Formats: sequence, structure tokens, C-alpha cells
Amino acid sequence: MSRYQKPSYEIEQTIKEVKQLKRDVKSYGTPDFASKWALYSIQKFEQDLQDEFKAAKLIESPYDAKLAVDGGPVTDHRINGKFFGNLLVSMQELVDSIAASVGNNGKSRKNLKEKNQLALAAVGAGSFEASFVLPRIAKDKTDILVEVEPEQIVLDQLNKFFDGDIEIDLSADILMNNSVRSHYQKVISLLSSESASVSLRTRDCPHAVILNARQAAKRNEWINALQTNTVPRILTGELIAGNMRTSSFEISAGGEKIIGRASGEATKQMRGISLGETVTAIVQVTTTTHEDAGFGPRISFFLKGIQADPTLFSSIESGDGT
Repeated sequence: MSRYQKPSYEIEQTIKEVKQLKRDVKSYGTPDFASKWALYSIQKFEQDLQDEFKAAKLIESPYDAKLAVDGGPVTDHRINGKFFGNLLVSMQELVDSIAASVGNNGKSRKNLKEKNQLALAAVGAGSFEASFVLPRIAKDKTDILVEVEPEQIVLDQLNKFFDGDIEIDLSADILMNNSVRSHYQKVISLLSSESASVSLRTRDCPHAVILNARQAAKRNEWINALQTNTVPRILTGELIAGNMRTSSFEISAGGEKIIGRASGEATKQMRGISLGETVTAIVQVTTTTHEDAGFGPRISFFLKGIQADPTLFSSIESGDGT
């Protein structure tokens, strides 16, 4: 995780010096191209310093992420209360759904409800900001895999969702989760309908990423064209790996690697199975397609049940696995 070596107070002092330099240049005037270019360079340097200052302040704060709002709903120091309230609720639901897609067992869900909190503050002229404390999912000594921390996955995905320069199809895998897709669409629909833009900062990416209303509308249109189909499958293979904390699994069946998330019940069942043991599993297979010719089909797997004794499964269970 990145950390700023230069403290915010030093950056703030540099900003004051640059502002004074800008005032001096303006008082002198910009009668020729060279002086105009000099003023432009100073203004651009000041903007970069402001971004660096806000990034440093985030690193020094107790928060994990900050979301600032500009555009239609914001006027000077005022923001439309209904819009901001709806945005915060939708953001909270989006964070919950992303985190739940990482930690899917009962223990993880309990931690999410207890520790997924929002702290709210209004800052600066023309911008309002919400500060987020994101989930901390407790480590489980039964983990078999060593993976990225779940809370970091949440932060990374938020960055992708609110970076207008990143293609939305890079998030296609997580958007196959019905809950994530639904809550993300609530957020981007709100932005596009209210002509609002948001900038997001996280601890690992403290420089702002921005999503404006036009980009939000295009993303919503793209997501609406996603088509998913889910079918159940019973397979027999070798249990290669299982993670109790993140409810993830890997099975090798007929030369095919089946990797995905597991239900709470399947996670409990994996505890009684040794790695390398032959298992029979009930897996939901979801295939996602898009009308865009450049988008290849995406396949995800959700483990509904797993046993070392194949006779325990007499029928295929149903459910959407989200």
C-alpha cells in the first residue's frame, strides 16, 4: 500500500508559495506568449499540488476512502440533500455488496454489518465529501490460500468503478454478481440523471479518479446490455484449494480448473475435506455475454455443496448464488 513521505503541512506551505508567485505574475501582466505560458504552468503546478495535498490528508486520516461530489446538485457550499442522501445510501449498499462478494460466509457477513461504517463531512467550496471506513474481515486460522485482504479488494474495485478512464468491461466479472450490478447501477443512474460527477480517493490510490455524468450514462447503457444465464452442474474432481475466510474454492475436474465462490453451507462442508481428496460438488455455472462483439463470454462458478461421499447428492439444489 502506498504511503506519502511528505506530510500535508509541507505541501500546504508550498501551495502558499505558489499562490504568491501566481499573484506576482498576474500583477506583472502577461503581455506575451512566454509570460502567458509561465502563468499557465504555475496554475497547473498549483492544481497538482492541491491533489497531492488532499492525497496526503487522506493518508494521515483514519479513513479508507473519500468521495467528493460536484456538478448539478452542488452550488457553492450547498448540495441537494435528497441527492446526497440517496448517493450515500447507494454507495453504502455498493460497498456492502462488493465486500459480501469477497467474504460470503456468515462470519464475514457479521463483520461487514458491524464495521462497514460511513463518516460524513462537507468540505471546500463547490464540493461535498463523504469519508468512508470500509470493512475489516477478521482472519481465519483455517485459511488454506494466502490472498489479498478482502478490504483491499473492495477499495480496488471502487477505484475501477469510479475511474472514468478505465473501461467498464474490466469489471465484468464482479458485475455478474446481481447485487453488485444492481447497486452500482443505482449509483451511476443517479449521477447521470442529476448531471453530477464524483471523484474518489482511496489509501492505495490517494490521487483522485473521476467519473462524470456522461461517463456514468455510457456505463449504465453498457451494463444494461449484459446478459447472464445460470445452470446447475454436478461434477466430480479433486479439491485443490479452499479459503474459509473468503469462501473461495478450486476443484480440478477432468483437466478443467473450477475456481469461484462458495456458499456458507459449502464453506462449512469444505472444513471436513482434505486437500487432494476426490469430491462431488454442486456448482452453479453463470455465463455472461454482451452484444459488443469484442466482449468474449465470461463464466463464473458458485459452489452450492461439496462432499467426499458422492452418494450424498441425489438431486441438484436451486438458487442464484448471489
